Amino acid sequence: MKKSLTVSQTYFLFMFFFDFGLSWCSTTLVPGLQKLGITMAQIGLMESIFWGFVLVSEIPSGLYADRFSRVRALFVSSVVLCVGGVLYMTATGFVHAVIAELTLGVGMSIGGNSLRSWVMSAIAHEQNDQPADELRLTKLFGTSQVLRSAVALCAGALGACVPSPTQVSIWLPLIIGNLLNLGLVVTVMRHYHEAPRVHLSHKETLKKGFAHFVNNKALIWIMVSASIFGMLVPYYNYWTLYFRAAVGEGNMSFVWIWSFLPVMAGGWMVRRFGHGTMSEKGAIIATLVLPALSVAVLAQTDCVPTQIGVLALLQLGRGMFQPLSEIFIARRVEDSVRTTTLAIISTLSKVVCVLFPALVYQLTSDMPDGVPLIRMIWTATSSCMIVSLCMLWLLRPRSS
Repeated sequence: MKKSLTVSQTYFLFMFFFDFGLSWCSTTLVPGLQKLGITMAQIGLMESIFWGFVLVSEIPSGLYADRFSRVRALFVSSVVLCVGGVLYMTATGFVHAVIAELTLGVGMSIGGNSLRSWVMSAIAHEQNDQPADELRLTKLFGTSQVLRSAVALCAGALGACVPSPTQVSIWLPLIIGNLLNLGLVVTVMRHYHEAPRVHLSHKETLKKGFAHFVNNKALIWIMVSASIFGMLVPYYNYWTLYFRAAVGEGNMSFVWIWSFLPVMAGGWMVRRFGHGTMSEKGAIIATLVLPALSVAVLAQTDCVPTQIGVLALLQLGRGMFQPLSEIFIARRVEDSVRTTTLAIISTLSKVVCVLFPALVYQLTSDMPDGVPLIRMIWTATSSCMIVSLCMLWLLRPRSS
């Protein structure tokens, strides 16, 4: 299969195998954890531990990928994700589930930034060492968002339709998907030149990556933007419980499908209109305003049609923010320290993902589980996002 696929096709196929397994378990993960006797507060604590472990492992994994090989990092990531899936399949309680969650966190931190760096370098190699222009980046990340959303839509709906899901049925697709990615790495991805042109030591790479980040106000600004997006962690922790109570378990597959159609639409809008027709910073802020206001409305309304409509707006913002932020960063990061710089941005932005769930656990551990608790958490979440977005707009950089 040596170079039988283009770089874009390989990138999309890798994301397909990964996203299918992850989306399959998304609709049943939290109910599955509750079957193990894990409470809502403990689920929040697990998320805090997960993001904390991701936070401390991102920069070392970025250094490894930039110093040696991004393909090798993707290989290790797929192996670790398979191990995490097996640990979750055999989990019997809170501690075992935390170990499985941490293993998945390591695999995701190694793979995410390495994949983005690989595709940028491989495109340059495919184009005779010419970096991707803004139009190709817009089409690449916009199309990626559409395809990933379509995969998530189908896989999540199928996962929700499984009667009486077990730990095996929840996690087996993720294991299979990452085994397929191992084959893709070995047969296709390693044949593209993906290593940085200038090999630096770990110390030099870290120093240059930090300098590249600190001296670019636009990269600091997008890191803060990603931090505000990370404030949505309490929403994604509990959305399945909220909508199960609102529409019933039998209708969750419909809710899942409905929630990802707007994500697809957001990716398509970026692909179609994102090149030279919109303000980067204004568009990014707008895509964060949508979920902030949507979570505020969801926390207050009992009207199911309103809940479904607001869910679409929230997911539309998510669908646009991810490709817009990836394009924004890709245009400003140097190749020799690309993965390290991405890891620095990702690490700093994930501090919020650690603090928010930990704070939720600290403040709600003695409260009874249920929709009223979810509404209270979401009201606080949306308030923090709205205040932060006002500051983000005022402090936006006036130049690139």
